[in-house]
Amino acid sequence: MPRAAPPDPSITTRVLRLRIKDKHAPWLREMALHVNQVWNYCNELGFKVWLRERRFMSGFDFAALCSLYPRGNEGRPAAPFPNRAGSGRRVCNPPQAVP
Repeated sequence: MPRAAPPDPSITTRVLRLRIKDKHAPWLREMALHVNQVWNYCNELGFKVWLRERRFMSGFDFAALCSLYPRGNEGRPAAPFPNRAGSGRRVCNPPQAVP
């Protein structure tokens, strides 16, 4: 079994510990779901571009593609892969160009 590399002393990690009230838990779970869906979309897209073009996508490439999705309530981004009621599977809706 390979040994782990020694920690880099130039990297600093800070841990923030907060207590969250229970009334905020549903909203935080919903936001975590949206963040996870966008993360998965970007990973999948980056992998497809790598297979097709053999290049890594930059943050600018991702920002241009993710900005095509409509915004949700209160300025929060809508999920790129909305779940259909009762299906339990992701459905990809390709982004539409904004006129």
